[in-house]
Amino acid sequence: MDHSIFVDVWYALAVLILFLYVGLSGIDLGVCLLSLLVPREETEDVLESIDGVWHANQTWLVVLGAVLFGAFPLLYATLLSTLYVPFILLLAMLILRGVALEYREEATGRHPWRVAAGLGALGVVLVLGTILGAMLGGVARTDGVAGTLDFLHPATFPAVLHLLFSALLLGGSWLAGHDAEPDDAAEQMSGNGPRAKTLARDAVVVGALGVLATAWPICLRLLEAAHASARDMLGFYLPLGGVGLVALILLLRSLRRDWDGSPLPWALTLVGTGIAAFFATLHPLVLPPALTAAQAAAPDDSLKFLAGAFALALPPLLVFNAWQYRLFRRRSARSETR
Repeated sequence: MDHSIFVDVWYALAVLILFLYVGLSGIDLGVCLLSLLVPREETEDVLESIDGVWHANQTWLVVLGAVLFGAFPLLYATLLSTLYVPFILLLAMLILRGVALEYREEATGRHPWRVAAGLGALGVVLVLGTILGAMLGGVARTDGVAGTLDFLHPATFPAVLHLLFSALLLGGSWLAGHDAEPDDAAEQMSGNGPRAKTLARDAVVVGALGVLATAWPICLRLLEAAHASARDMLGFYLPLGGVGLVALILLLRSLRRDWDGSPLPWALTLVGTGIAAFFATLHPLVLPPALTAAQAAAPDDSLKFLAGAFALALPPLLVFNAWQYRLFRRRSARSETR
């Protein structure tokens, strides 16, 4: 096969894995964010809803790093060397959230660890948004820690807000479809359930509208980086816009009380549509300006070897992730029937 075909395939795989991370880890990041807003007595119930799945969700970030390292080593090196401090902060926030989620179950005073989990998730979203915004604006070299301030530019704000709204959308969708058992006797008698349900539904609406609103300036920035006019991309964006609109309508429809399913699939559709639009526009530009996917890719033999290795590794990862969700849902259902 031609080397350019392998480059396109690996580019698509990298975008797919990015979606798996943003989509799946966006669920538990959003749930942690919403745990900061619910009443104190409901915080543990909210965080317990992701106890069985957040480990596997976070693994897709490691897989994404491995794909970039193997398939696009120049891109990997450029990102780490120019965004070194933001990546260190991202690692610190991931550690804070992970330790807090694990340790809250064993600590004597649990509430401070619950708050730490929420603040760690907020830090992850803000730093990831800053990294994405720096990529969309063109990664510029900086000198030392002081140069990190160059990334705190208004041009990065749409990307930060986009990831924040995505997390609220996905976390709210997860909680809206998760039937937690109310601890309060009055709530059990009234049948209203925890107040987290109301917050989750509000988060879905705010998150969906915010995702659509912040996507517009990001798309304009991508068109500018790709040196394409809006008219040139009209035939591409109209179908994607239609898919996004249908997903939004179904998402809002799923919030009705008579809806039997979860709004999560529609939320993932909306987020996935946005990621597809962004990176389809960015291709063949990976890092503006002037670093193409072919230039950043590994040699032909390396890509062929990686293709075989990834064909063996990806299916078990997907099966394990799906099995973990299924197992966790079964446990939740059993606990609710007791």
